[in-house]
Amino acid sequence: PKTLHKDIRKTLGGSGETTVTASGNTAPVSGYVNGSPTYIQATSGGTSIGITGDGSADYTIFVKHTGYAWSSSSELGSSSTDNMDIVITDTDGSTAICTMTLSAWQAVVFPDTLLAGGCKILAKRGSSTDLACEVMYAPTI
Repeated sequence: PKTLHKDIRKTLGGSGETTVTASGNTAPVSGYVNGSPTYIQATSGGTSIGITGDGSADYTIFVKHTGYAWSSSSELGSSSTDNMDIVITDTDGSTAICTMTLSAWQAVVFPDTLLAGGCKILAKRGSSTDLACEVMYAPTI
């Protein structure tokens, strides 16, 4: 396992909040229906998490490797320790400009993110099993 030195672990971290665009008591949150996640199928070629940059809207984006194989958009399959890659593409929508590898149950958050027009975020399996990826994104003020 990898770890940070104890002196770094004491101070490295963060906290804060992001305000999403809202009208009344509702905010346009994608990736959940009535509080339940809609799982994305991470394939060998990569699957868009559902957001494409337009160069003008900021989003808070949360992507999680569930630790399970893909079964359906509403059900998890068997447990899996395979890695998942989260890939940010260039404006052509296919050339990777950044790749993050998540182990089972790890997540990454992109607060107040502005994606250039055509850029995408893809979930890609790291082995031979399609994986279930949990995603949430909402526009920020």
